[in-house]
Amino acid sequence: MKTFKEHLTEGMPKGAVAGFDGPDGEIVIYKKGSGFYGDTGDFDFSAKNVKELKKILKDIGANPNKPSFGWLPKSRRY
Repeated sequence: MKTFKEHLTEGMPKGAVAGFDGPDGEIVIYKKGSGFYGDTGDFDFSAKNVKELKKILKDIGANPNKPSFGWLPKSRRY
């Protein structure tokens, strides 16, 4: 029998911290050192902090405040 935590992570790409619905499909966010790495399927991007990541997501066309899974920290430090 699966634990509650196993049910929460089922279907998430390994190492992903959040996912967002973009105009051309899902955008998956990974933690990379002190920043973040995003994969849209068509192109990749990096962000130094949460503020920059949210700006990039908004520019792509995703709502940075509504992840489809996972979460982003509220502060700049992770």
